[in-house]
Parts: sequence; C-alpha cells; structure tokens
Amino acid sequence: LCYNRLEDEFVALKESFGDREMTKDEDWAYWWIRHHGIEQGRAYGGVGGFLFWLVNWPIMELAFGWGVRLQNLALTAAFFCLFFAVVYRVFCPDTFVQYNGEDVKIRDIPWHGVLYISLQSFGAFNTGWDFGADAGSRFRYINTVQTFLGLIVLTFFVGAYTRMILA
Repeated sequence: LCYNRLEDEFVALKESFGDREMTKDEDWAYWWIRHHGIEQGRAYGGVGGFLFWLVNWPIMELAFGWGVRLQNLALTAAFFCLFFAVVYRVFCPDTFVQYNGEDVKIRDIPWHGVLYISLQSFGAFNTGWDFGADAGSRFRYINTVQTFLGLIVLTFFVGAYTRMILA
C-alpha cells in the first residue's frame, strides 16, 4: 500500500510538472516512479518481482537512468569503452589491427590507442574495415558485441538528449 500510494503521488507530481512544462522536474518524478515500481516488485513480487528487479535495476536504472539521466548514459558509455579496451588487450593480444597506417598487434598498441579503437567500435565508426588481415574471429565477435551494445546505449542517449533539447 505504501509503495502504491507513493507511486500515485509521484504520478500526480509528474502530471502537474508536465502541465506546467517543468520538464526537468517531470523527468525527476518519472525516474522515482520507475525506481519505486521495481523496488516494490523486488520487495513484494516474489521470485518474478526479484528477477524483474535483477534485470531492470542494473540495466535500466543504473546504466540507462530510465532514459532521463544523461550522466548515467555517459558513464555507461565510458565504462563500456574502457571495459572493451581491456578485453581486447587481454583476449586478443595477437590480433592485428590497423594503427597509424600499419598492421600492428593489439599488445603493441599503447593503452590510449586501444581505448581509441574501443571508442571507434563502440560508436560504430570504422567498424569492420580497418582490421588487419589476420584479425581473428574472436576479435570480430567481441567487436560486434561492443558495436551492438554501443548502438543501444547511443540510441538511448540520442533519445534522452533530444527530449532534453526539445524541452
């Protein structure tokens, strides 16, 4: 009952803020509605509610900020770029990629260079055509996963940023 009452209050606030074109406050209320919705499911929804929380809390709330917190999306993008730079260095050290106009093994590229390659893959820039001749299938799979995740994060970011600009 308390969660339902609290959500009802936030819904009323969100509608009130929306009617008065207070978009920042409307986004704040929306975030709290979604937050308390998954918390209620975790606390009182049994196994299904806990599983719903287990998926939505780290992905939708922390990583994507329910689509209204740009800083969450920016930190998620930075995390993925750094994470995949480490993955490339650890799991694909002998893979050749083009770096400074030459085919170079990933282990011979400085960290800032591997981070730059990761950033390009995350944003789907130069993806697929600048790998060296001996780029292994492991590197290609990891790169494809990173590009796919990057497109998802960037889509959320563009949506949230567009909403902020139009407001």
